Amino acid sequence: MADTKDINSTERLLNVIRGYSDAPVPKESSAEKINTVKSTSNNQTINLTKTFKGKQRFTIGVDIAKDFISLAKSTKTSDGNFLIIDHKFVQYGMHSNIASTEISEILKSSVESFVGSVNDCDVWTVMNSVDVNIHHIKIPRVPKKQMESVIFWTAKKENPIDEKETIFDFEIQGEIIDQGIPKYSVMVYSAPRSEVEKIKLLFSSAGINLSGITVAPFAFQNIFRAKSQGSSEKTYASLFIGQDYSRIDIYKNQNLVMTRGIKTGLSSMVEVMEESIADASPEDRPKKEEIITSLRSMLFDPEKSKDTPEMLDGIQGIIFDIIAPVLERLIRQVERTLEHYASNIGYERVEKLYVSSITSANSLA
Repeated sequence: MADTKDINSTERLLNVIRGYSDAPVPKESSAEKINTVKSTSNNQTINLTKTFKGKQRFTIGVDIAKDFISLAKSTKTSDGNFLIIDHKFVQYGMHSNIASTEISEILKSSVESFVGSVNDCDVWTVMNSVDVNIHHIKIPRVPKKQMESVIFWTAKKENPIDEKETIFDFEIQGEIIDQGIPKYSVMVYSAPRSEVEKIKLLFSSAGINLSGITVAPFAFQNIFRAKSQGSSEKTYASLFIGQDYSRIDIYKNQNLVMTRGIKTGLSSMVEVMEESIADASPEDRPKKEEIITSLRSMLFDPEKSKDTPEMLDGIQGIIFDIIAPVLERLIRQVERTLEHYASNIGYERVEKLYVSSITSANSLA
């Protein structure tokens, strides 16, 4: 990851993506627990902040991608924060069906080899944030016993919700003053029940009982909340460059206030490179393996890429020239999102931008 304090310049943001800023930031973790919220869909409170005696309790994050499974193990420290103590990637064929028995068996063996008995763990996973509808509402100050009902009907009025097909949840993010009237700011979100059930079925078929399902913007929110001490920025954004899409999330006072998907990802970069290779003459055509290796290095280990041999550095220059139009399209979308937030939603400038990408470089191959 990298960060920058000036997000108005396309060239500077290109430099961030190339790795010219070395400020560290925590990695995204699907093992982080979202805040306890009350769901109107089943009237049950999810609370995993139990006190376990005896054997140490672990929280396991599982992220299932197209061609690999990412695993992270964390434990709670004495100060109440989560500490990542182990992680692992399990590669499998890209043509596997994620709902197939094969994936279920791979999931089961991967988790068991990573943690041993799942009975000693709380297992969390992430679903695609594209499938989750996230927006914000304002509600008047009402008695606590009326809060849930007021939130649900306000959200349903603004965005129709099919209770049979959708799972609905919310988080109260604090008190605000709206045109001189005290109100609550509430983040509400919904997900297709079928997608949630599909994920639960996959894990249950692997003999794993899920403790919870989250999405990446909520995981980042928890990381920012945990790491907020000493941070001077009030409003900041996170740009995630994924395999088939990217996502820009904006946070204010450690609360997620806006999220937007962008239909540009690493696959777009690979496609333009392959097209360029096909059009080049044989003597000027770099090998695909060299380009993939160089792109991995540029995106996932920029500091190391600076120390590569001259030949590879030359290839990196060629690669960056080829993928520059894709990056520029992505950056224009990011700039428009930040401008929209500053002009129409938050009325303030984003002070810092964090950039991250997929955690397994092998997924580019």
